[in-house]
Amino acid sequence: MFKCIPLFRACNRQVEYVDKRHCNLVIVPDDIYRYARTLEELLLDGNQIRELPRPFFRLMNLRKLSISDNELLRLPGEISNFMSLMELDCSRNDLPDIPENIKFCKSLSVVDFSGNPIAKLPDGFTQLRGLRYVALNDISLHKLPGDIGSLSNLITLELRENLLKVLPTSLSFLVKLEQLDLGANELEELPETLGALPNLKELWLDGNEIKELPPEIGHLKKLSCLDVSENKLEFLPDEIGGLVSLTDLHLSQNCLEALPDTIGKLKQLAMLKVDQNRILVLTPDIGSCERIRELILTENLLQEIPPSIGNLKEMINFNVDRNRLLSVPDEIGGCVKLGVLSLRDNRLTRLPSELGNLKELHVMDVAGNRLENLPFSITALNLKAVWLSENQSQPMVKFQAEDDEKTGDKVLTCFLLPQQGPSASMENLFPDGRSMDEGWNEPVPDRTSKVLFDAPEENEEEKPTTFVRHNTPHPRELKTRHPKYLAKQQNKHAEEDGHVMSAESEDENEDDDDEQTPLVAANQHVSVEQQRVEMSHEGPREEEEEDQPERAEDDFDEEAEETDDEDRERQVTFSSDTEDVEKNDSKLQRRDTPHHLKGKRLNLDEETAADAVAAILQRHQSQSSQKGIVLNSYDPGDEPEMEEQQMTLSIQRPPGMGLGVSIAGGRGSTPYKGDDEGIFISRVSDDGPAGKAGVKVGDKLLEVNGAHLEEAEHHEAVDCLRNSGNTVQVVVMREVMVDRKPPPQPSSVDVPQPRPPTPPSLHDEPPADAKKHSISFASGHEVEVPMKSSPQPNLPNITVQEPSPMKKGGISFASEGQPEDEEIPLEIAVPVTKCNPPSDSQEEALTDEQASSKKHGVTFAPEPEVEIHAETIATTLVRDQRGLGFSIAGGKGSTPYKGNDTGVFISRIAEDGIAEADGKLDVGDKIISINSVDVTESRHDQAVSLLTSSDRIQLVVYREHLVIKQEPPVAPTPPPHTSLPPRSP
Repeated sequence: MFKCIPLFRACNRQVEYVDKRHCNLVIVPDDIYRYARTLEELLLDGNQIRELPRPFFRLMNLRKLSISDNELLRLPGEISNFMSLMELDCSRNDLPDIPENIKFCKSLSVVDFSGNPIAKLPDGFTQLRGLRYVALNDISLHKLPGDIGSLSNLITLELRENLLKVLPTSLSFLVKLEQLDLGANELEELPETLGALPNLKELWLDGNEIKELPPEIGHLKKLSCLDVSENKLEFLPDEIGGLVSLTDLHLSQNCLEALPDTIGKLKQLAMLKVDQNRILVLTPDIGSCERIRELILTENLLQEIPPSIGNLKEMINFNVDRNRLLSVPDEIGGCVKLGVLSLRDNRLTRLPSELGNLKELHVMDVAGNRLENLPFSITALNLKAVWLSENQSQPMVKFQAEDDEKTGDKVLTCFLLPQQGPSASMENLFPDGRSMDEGWNEPVPDRTSKVLFDAPEENEEEKPTTFVRHNTPHPRELKTRHPKYLAKQQNKHAEEDGHVMSAESEDENEDDDDEQTPLVAANQHVSVEQQRVEMSHEGPREEEEEDQPERAEDDFDEEAEETDDEDRERQVTFSSDTEDVEKNDSKLQRRDTPHHLKGKRLNLDEETAADAVAAILQRHQSQSSQKGIVLNSYDPGDEPEMEEQQMTLSIQRPPGMGLGVSIAGGRGSTPYKGDDEGIFISRVSDDGPAGKAGVKVGDKLLEVNGAHLEEAEHHEAVDCLRNSGNTVQVVVMREVMVDRKPPPQPSSVDVPQPRPPTPPSLHDEPPADAKKHSISFASGHEVEVPMKSSPQPNLPNITVQEPSPMKKGGISFASEGQPEDEEIPLEIAVPVTKCNPPSDSQEEALTDEQASSKKHGVTFAPEPEVEIHAETIATTLVRDQRGLGFSIAGGKGSTPYKGNDTGVFISRIAEDGIAEADGKLDVGDKIISINSVDVTESRHDQAVSLLTSSDRIQLVVYREHLVIKQEPPVAPTPPPHTSLPPRSP
């Protein structure tokens, strides 16, 4: 009634935790909204809340919300307001779906939607990259999202009691997964990629239709618990011996006929359950599992136990009930820690005296065998129970010592010995008297308990009796039969007009309602194990009217029994739309950041290439003479130097778009530049928001919206950029070229204006004082071009380099006296052949291209034919304290590294790193698989997760390189002043 008004400091409204569990709430209490600014944990479990009102989603600071065991019919889309929510428990409600807006709850790490009729997960569910625990048990799920591997931080995934038939291959990207529960589904086979979960510790596959395990399961080196019980396994792969950390192995209720010999490699195995199979022979290698504490072999077809069983020094419980054992090996006395020995319902005729060595044995069950006596050595044991018969009333009986007539040894006997065989104790299993030898493929008999009364079967209608069975009348029915009441009713009918319903009709309606009520209850009754009392009712039937209710009741009983039998086989399923959602192909394509030399390659013919070279020479001479520019004219000590400048850039990101950048480096990752572990910009899209804001490749990222990233790890920087919003303020450190001293500018007096140069004729001999300049090509050919001396600056040498797949070439200008070069980005993809000027008699036979070549003094050979050679390279790297020594780029959904290929490529190899020392990897290699997991269609973060999952990484890369198919012939150099023979076409 009264609300708290904060008039003074003593009134504390800083509530962070509210517990309203099991308070019979129908709606969310209004008092909770008073703490909207401070409330962090809210527990509303075990109530009758049916909906969440709109003011509920103003609790913006909630970190934990538990609303399980309620009656929620819908989870509103306003759930996206809980940006700080870390734990959400909506289990055991009536939610038909999960809202798509849940993808905005980026802080979620624990989610539980078990026990809801949810048939499909929303597409945005896989965008919750921070999830660590997900429980989706019993929600009628038919399939998992194809990109379930996006939840790379997932540690526990529970999918028990669903309708799953197949598993997506992307499940292998969950490299941090430790617990995976797929029990009680409809799985028939497992993907091979299941063996690529390096950190998996518990795998539950019980209650499926699995017929075989993939051999790759042996790669799960950290697996400690494997449960494949209640399946259809007929054999186990030999690779199961690779589970070196396995402690619990459950194989119950399968069709196994033998265990592989490699099971002896499971040195850590502590529990092995192989009951209810078809094991004929137990492998002797079982004795190598010296740490086994519990071995269950119940209900198999074993006839003997291998002697190696005595090596199991740590075994506490050994159960071999309901087999065909004829004897027990003497080596059983080596199991010195054995506490429970159960050999019930076998064919044993004697027990070894070595049982007296089992000092820890306190329970021995040998009922249902053919023993004549017990060894006298067991008197030294501290037994608490010795079971010799099914109907034994006390755990211990009094024994008598006697001498065995056959062997003369001292033995123990009692009134329960000798035994009569397994038939007496097997009555519970086979009520019809069948023996175990008659077959093991028979259906399991009905074990429903019944209470039967012995009575002669006679026809009820023929047997005379004075007792008649009637229904118990309702009090109002008795009242209507009273004579006074009948008289009043008749008088009332005579006085009143209109239709009046009699009490009998009301009673009939009420009886109809009463008869419908038990039918509903009968339909809801689905218990298989029930106790029924079958009693025969005797008595004749009299008049038809009075017997009609009785027959109705008998008919109802029959219908109820039929309905009960039908309900036992019914299954409760939820209909769901299983059609696949068609994915619309987006017309938008992300382009690679263009290289600064991309598009500069000149694929020209000989004439055009020769003209281009001449034009470059002439333009360089003209610019140098007019502007007085001297290339590489810095004095020693005045060369430009690199300086770091800090600058702040503002990036405006449109909603739903990325920043258009890629980052590399980070604390603990491979350094991007030298030994600097900072965050660097490795790729920039020119058309992206960052490129338009001025961000460049090589910038060191210092701050993002005030958050310092100088000592941040790589994933921390990625999260900071993703959550930076639409307006991003970044602080970067950039290296710029700064001149120490401005280069000397020659005055107009010192450099006279020259006349335009005239290309020298090839027939003119150069003067003695003329400087010789040459055009040299990367193929090794060089053409000397004589130039007359002039007062302009010296002309440089020109080097035309052929393109390389790893490095772009260019034309480099340098004077003869200067060692440094300045590269101009120009590539001519044709080899050049040295040529002397032809004679006048040969000029007529030259083609146009040859004439142009003659004019400029160079001859271009035809471009050689090349072919692409591809190879696949495999290597194994072992991580050191600096990492693996290489960086990757690309991936599905990221900026392509090469063309439109969305694969993952090696973008950088660190100096003195592991990858460089290995020598097999190169920049530009496409990664095919990581630790046997195919990554050709994986995203960038998935590849990173696989590379950081273990210290030993197995890589398979794909490499392409160009090979010249046929080297073009090089024309020989003719002697001076001789004619050049015409080339063959």
